[in-house]
Amino acid sequence: MTDLQLASVELSSEAIAAPGLNDAEQRAFSACADEVLLIHLGGPMTFGAATGLTKRLATVASYRGVILDFTDVPHIDDSAALALEMIIDRAAEADQMVILTGLRRPVVRSFIRYGMLHSLKRCTRIPRRLDAIEHARALFADEAPETED
Repeated sequence: MTDLQLASVELSSEAIAAPGLNDAEQRAFSACADEVLLIHLGGPMTFGAATGLTKRLATVASYRGVILDFTDVPHIDDSAALALEMIIDRAAEADQMVILTGLRRPVVRSFIRYGMLHSLKRCTRIPRRLDAIEHARALFADEAPETED
């Protein structure tokens, strides 16, 4: 079961087609993929899936922003919430912007129930994935270093 859940976690950091994005989302993401890591979570999040995710996130530090996409997550358990809190806190400590998108009420309630309200407050919360990607694109496009041709 953990392998199945872990397989439903997609990390996207390149301008090539990111899994699960529609055309508008892909265009927006392509414009900021060098600066932003998009983590699409799918299915229920349990400890095994979240722990596996933390092991796969060694490259998070090389990005200026992280989008955690909960669009397809119906609920999380306490150990998954703690692992996600660690991801959020690690990114925040590295001065990376963390954007949470697609949060459903049961997931937010779980975060609150497990005492993670402080972590949620450290993040920018944007309901729709396209809006979250466009927010990151606008933010990092304004700050992107100029390149020479």
